[in-house]
Amino acid sequence: MGPTEIAREEFASRRAKTQELLGEQGLDGLIAFSSYAEREGHVCYLANHHLSFPNVLSHSGLGHAALVLPVDDLGVLVSPGGYEPEKCTGIKRARTGMDLVDELTATVKEMKLHTAKLGVAGLDVIPTEYYKALDGKLPGAQLENANALMENQRAIKSPAELALLHKAASIADRGLQVGIQAAKPGAWAYEVELTARRAALEAGADFIPRVRVSSGDRLTELRWPQVDQRQLKEGDLLFLDLIGWYGNYGFDNSRVTVVGTPTGDQIDYLNHAVEATDWMIEALRPGMINEFFYTESRGRKILPFAHGIGLEICENPWLTTTEKTVLEPNMVLCVEPTLESDRYGSIAVEDTVVITETGAEVLNECPRRFW
Repeated sequence: MGPTEIAREEFASRRAKTQELLGEQGLDGLIAFSSYAEREGHVCYLANHHLSFPNVLSHSGLGHAALVLPVDDLGVLVSPGGYEPEKCTGIKRARTGMDLVDELTATVKEMKLHTAKLGVAGLDVIPTEYYKALDGKLPGAQLENANALMENQRAIKSPAELALLHKAASIADRGLQVGIQAAKPGAWAYEVELTARRAALEAGADFIPRVRVSSGDRLTELRWPQVDQRQLKEGDLLFLDLIGWYGNYGFDNSRVTVVGTPTGDQIDYLNHAVEATDWMIEALRPGMINEFFYTESRGRKILPFAHGIGLEICENPWLTTTEKTVLEPNMVLCVEPTLESDRYGSIAVEDTVVITETGAEVLNECPRRFW
């Protein structure tokens, strides 16, 4: 095992804890669902299983997987299309038939759980069509929502997970720094995207699903396409957001700058975005209710936002204007309050932080100011 990998013993500990929690809740077992790439957390957390085919409904389960875990034994993996036995851990066997619901139904029956009380984790991942079909084929089973059972465990990161997330953040740092440096007058937006992507891959990233580049007189974080054929010009604002994985653990960080020489008003706007991120990070404390509100400052709007990160890019906990969240040590979040300006649009400087006993520690080391 390398220095930034999860040991098989840790997977065993996760399964044992899950089984203990199932027993405490009067459940006989768990069906955990996962999907392709950004939603594979539950099954990956318990068995180190990854999917390599996008989720589709037209092929009866490709891009989805399930783990059936009883309270007193190893689980059985159900993964249409296949799996990597040398990587998976803690499973008795795997079923790889092409119909997820049929294979899962047969597995539950073979394990004598067809009349049991089963928790289901990943109800937001499995398509309604599949869930209704499964429920109909297991009329004797009692299926209960067990999302929180898995999500609450995954929110607290182990030392090995923290090491992976720290490395992931450093990979994002490299991609962002090189990408921002490529944003010169006359360069194309897609060249910035490719430069950032290549730098992150060369630094060790496993997979990069998105690199967002927004440029011009006004910016927006959410746009389509995520990068265009625009040629950068002197004085353009530029937003760069890099999302991917290292060792199964995610990075999601962003930076902003001005192409060429910024004006004083642009510098004030960019500094304000950095200050908003600092403000939100400094407010994070474990053990207290972390509640944020829509804010106005210096004629601009600040919308507080942060999300957990780990095996999935966006996971528990969440910090929004509608959430009242109690943070705990070793939770990891991406903090990205949005700064909105009537003149310049909306941007966010996004950093990854780990909650400590006294506050929050920033994992990123990439400069926030390039002006």
